Amino acid sequence: MKVKVKIYDFDHTLVDGDSIFLLWKYALKKGWVSPWFAIKSFLKGGIFYCMTGRFEKMKEGMIALLPKLSQEEMDAFVEDLLREKGFPAILSTIEEEGYVTILCSASPKAYMELVAQRLGFDYLIATEHQGGKLTGKNNTGEEKARRLRELFQTMDMDVDPTLSKSYTDNPKKDGPMCSFTNQRFVINKTAEGYVTLNDTSGTSA
Repeated sequence: MKVKVKIYDFDHTLVDGDSIFLLWKYALKKGWVSPWFAIKSFLKGGIFYCMTGRFEKMKEGMIALLPKLSQEEMDAFVEDLLREKGFPAILSTIEEEGYVTILCSASPKAYMELVAQRLGFDYLIATEHQGGKLTGKNNTGEEKARRLRELFQTMDMDVDPTLSKSYTDNPKKDGPMCSFTNQRFVINKTAEGYVTLNDTSGTSA
């Protein structure tokens, strides 16, 4: 039996902004980490990226914050993020009945699990890490497609592309993710082959 899926990107798609940078800003404002720690983490990530050419090293500088935060602190961040930066009109589409919903993001799993739980997603695919170290590839581009195929195979899903939907703010980067669906939506932009959905509610927060 074929299934209908809805696949969502997260940053700039369901919320206004890049969530990892919003987390740094939030943590600094709350005093959970020091400005010096932020500078050191990004400098270290940038230096390793320049030395190796691997974005994963830069990413590790970006997620160095995560081991410093408690579950309660990350939960508070997610609650405020969705309330203050969420796009209500786009978030409401998750609740459409009859679909298997998948959140597919390059953001780290630590807080994306909390996002997925709060929004009621059936499945989450995010960048895997252990503390501040990546344990897999950055979940972007072709990696999103690979992991989606893996999920469909593991869960024995026969996806119906005609009735399935995907949501992104970046059709170029998320083209592989959106390739599983014939109904494709782009948020607050225009792109050939995509239906535009506009919601700027979160931008004023």
